[in-house]
Amino acid sequence: MRQQLVHCLTILAVSVSILYFYAEGPKSSRSGLHPSPQATSTPDEHNYTVRSIADTEADAATWRLIYRASPVAKRARDGARLLPFERELLDGFPPAKLGLQLYRRTNNTEVHRPLQIAVVFFGLVKKLVAPQLAAFRNFVAAPLLSAGDVDVFLHTFEESNFSNPRNGEKSQSINQSKSIVLLQNAFVGARRFNVAVSEAKEAHDFFGPTERYTRNGNPWKRDGGLSSHYFLRQQYSLIRATEMWTGTNYRSPQQQNNEMQILLPNTNYSCVLYIRPDLAAETPIAAETIRAMCRHDNDGHRELAVPYIEWNGLNDRTAFGTPEAMLLYGLRGLRLQTFIDGGGQISAEPYLFRYLCENKVAVHIAPWMVRRIRSDGSMEVRDINKAILSDRFVMNTDLWRDLQLRLHAKANGKKRSQDTRKSTLRDCLPRTLLSLPRMPAT
Repeated sequence: MRQQLVHCLTILAVSVSILYFYAEGPKSSRSGLHPSPQATSTPDEHNYTVRSIADTEADAATWRLIYRASPVAKRARDGARLLPFERELLDGFPPAKLGLQLYRRTNNTEVHRPLQIAVVFFGLVKKLVAPQLAAFRNFVAAPLLSAGDVDVFLHTFEESNFSNPRNGEKSQSINQSKSIVLLQNAFVGARRFNVAVSEAKEAHDFFGPTERYTRNGNPWKRDGGLSSHYFLRQQYSLIRATEMWTGTNYRSPQQQNNEMQILLPNTNYSCVLYIRPDLAAETPIAAETIRAMCRHDNDGHRELAVPYIEWNGLNDRTAFGTPEAMLLYGLRGLRLQTFIDGGGQISAEPYLFRYLCENKVAVHIAPWMVRRIRSDGSMEVRDINKAILSDRFVMNTDLWRDLQLRLHAKANGKKRSQDTRKSTLRDCLPRTLLSLPRMPAT
């Protein structure tokens, strides 16, 4: 009788809780992935709830799907030989130190309203197609121009023809002057649109022989090293583009020392967007992302946001963040030689992950979608596949970060508490903007 009474009381308590839940309304959607439209915004209030990975069967199913789809974890579990950059993610970092020491100018000025935003294009300007230009105009320029004053900086290499067999890009002629004018038209209303063009030889003179960077392995060796050349050129373009918006020559001999003491830019920019000109945005940069990254108290903050389309939580093609974080993002090529000397393998996102981690840059996955456009105007198919995966399973929650952390733990066969590297990985793995306080409209 007593057991029956306890059972009845338990059922009654659960029923009351459910009724209360539906009467009050959830603070987030029942899927846990989207905010409630009735949510209010205050600077100190979190309007999103993030559930642990095992809260629902759906989350558990997502974990199983991602784990089965992970080639690194599967190969590690099966005892297969891993590439150097894969071992870094699973076993920790080699001994090379990649941190840059940043020093603020004594006469650094405060950021004033309205917001001042720098848009920084880097990499090769190829053929631009009409939908791509419309996307730049509507999904990049428009939301930024509505938020504040915008300055645009573009660095590229002088090329009249481009091909990349690894990506299936056949030889295509390039009319760079026309493409740059079209880009400029997409940013009508910007205060300035500054352009710098270099010869590709400058990049190779700066970095030296490509073989110096592929001696520990080359994931792109199937195309005869062409992608490695392009990778080094992109790093150089990032540095040159960074010099444009900061007004500082980071390639000078005075900056090339062992300590890498980098002077912070003396600018009034509230936030900075880096983006390659061969991308097409499919969703606008959200106002919430702009407010979170461009807040006026961002001195000393190292935070950046990347789109859903990313590899292991990072994106080496575009990011949007605080000036300090984006300065570091743009100067990663300065530490590439140190990374290789320490045993690292030339790579894009794995190197960026390591570099941002050592420089304590917080990475957030934002509600924003971009895809690559190839030189013939076609869309990169792999981005479509990743978009589907992200859209269905891992967007808007900390689930993606937790999944990756669990991949590392499972592959190593160790408990998190017994492996101090896991706490470092947790600090470095990507977050979501939903983990930040909602910022009020300015």
